[in-house]
Amino acid sequence: MSLNPKIIAVIAVAAIACIAASAFIVMNQESSPDIQGNWVKYDLSGEKDAGMESYTETGQVTMLYTFHSKSDKSYQIMNAGMTTRTYTEMGKTAQIPILGFSWMQEKGSMEKGGTETISTAAGEKECTIYKDLVKLGDTWTYWIADDWIPYKIVREVGSAEQSGSFISSTTYTYISNGHEDIETDCKLVVAEGEGVKVSGNEGTYAIGSKVKLTAEYDEDKGFGGWYDRNNKLLGKDPTLEITITRDTEILALNGLGWDRELEPGVMIDLKDTFGVQADRFLIENNDMGTTEMSDGTYDFEGGSYTIYAYESDVPKKVYNVYVDGTVTRLFEWTYGGSYYQITMEIDYSDVTYAKDLYTPQQRSSDRPDHVRDRTFVTYSYTDEIMAPYMDGLVSKLIELYKMSYSEVDEYGYLDYILRFTQEIEYQADEEYTGYIEYWKFPLETLFDKGGDCEDTSILFAAIAHQSREILGFDTRVALVLMPQHASAGVIIKESTDYKKNPDGFIFGETTATGYDLGDIPGKVEDYFLDAKYYPNVSTTIEIV
Repeated sequence: MSLNPKIIAVIAVAAIACIAASAFIVMNQESSPDIQGNWVKYDLSGEKDAGMESYTETGQVTMLYTFHSKSDKSYQIMNAGMTTRTYTEMGKTAQIPILGFSWMQEKGSMEKGGTETISTAAGEKECTIYKDLVKLGDTWTYWIADDWIPYKIVREVGSAEQSGSFISSTTYTYISNGHEDIETDCKLVVAEGEGVKVSGNEGTYAIGSKVKLTAEYDEDKGFGGWYDRNNKLLGKDPTLEITITRDTEILALNGLGWDRELEPGVMIDLKDTFGVQADRFLIENNDMGTTEMSDGTYDFEGGSYTIYAYESDVPKKVYNVYVDGTVTRLFEWTYGGSYYQITMEIDYSDVTYAKDLYTPQQRSSDRPDHVRDRTFVTYSYTDEIMAPYMDGLVSKLIELYKMSYSEVDEYGYLDYILRFTQEIEYQADEEYTGYIEYWKFPLETLFDKGGDCEDTSILFAAIAHQSREILGFDTRVALVLMPQHASAGVIIKESTDYKKNPDGFIFGETTATGYDLGDIPGKVEDYFLDAKYYPNVSTTIEIV
């Protein structure tokens, strides 16, 4: 075993969510043993019933106790491993690293059950069963023996739409356990924003030390707050008190939105621009999620960036940069045995405009009238900033289709643009935007070259609606919202041979390849076809 927290990044990967609630190790105990350095390794297996996002998964995870906070009566757990998810409806497999920290309480509202003898890798174990309702619909059950070891764990997450059933279930099966020495010296580093000076930040601390940080800042820049490297807000007050439990990096940001607006397409001298003598710079593209290292010069394309200035391998300064420039996006797909590609030039200021039209809180369905929902489609061809992009895209799509087909039939063309949307990368909202729901305008989806089911369905609906005006079709287009999924829906002259929902629309699956127009994935067929789910669970939003 080698899980020393000194070499593990503080930044938690998305998969940590699957075990972050695992308060199993100590919440059930009548006593609080000193188990710092103990670890347990598990096989994990599970499944999630979530429409098109349904998957099965297998993997392994090791959970290491790194710190016991007696004052807070909790343990810090470091989780490390890998899980493989097979998406049954989308026909793809993804390997997801598990890496991050979580806190476990010593005691909680555990319901103590009976006992059960189970077979484990360590032999037969008579376990006490505990059940914990972490939150409504999220239940953890633990089989505990040998004072502290959970030999089996089952997590079940309930579904509001499917009363009495579970949308996900994960089982953790004991493999082995052991102990390793924990490094007790931790480094604290604070990267200061422009115009911010922090005292009390540098140095090495014994694990469990309490540290007080104080920020002084220029009045014209203000103080924006303390953040971790995941951009999670830690506090807005200029004074921050923290307990050091591992190597930690904190950002002390000013109150400006952007420290600089830089020119695209030219080599920028970063040392001169920011007035620092850094050894190197880490440049994070906030839109694309990419990072690059630079020794001092960089050629930016349009986008927003966070730049860290390093001295002796330590980030000392942090800057937020806006670059208003043109970016190129290439889209490739096949249809009917032919290969197609389209290149789009997108001005970043127009993407920023689209992002600012609605707040994150407004980027979900506005049931029951759906007035705002429709604007995600209609603005793409009526708004003076976004309409030129949709006009150009539709013109190019029609041009390419006509190069392959002498006649443009309604079904064939819509199936062709459906394939275009299916090739756009699926990006779950919570993982890529930080929000459970975050509907995007087509321009944003095209810029990101990715989105989830609502985003690609909105894009398809916008293309189909705009195309019908040019091609003279009578196509009726809709967004269809279902539990845990969204799709496009169309009514066309040739739709008589396809299954229809109660409003007469046939199905358009925009997120997964292998589905022709009219094909309905099995996981969502009932929600799409059965009238009993309308209008409270499933909804058809026609674009008029």
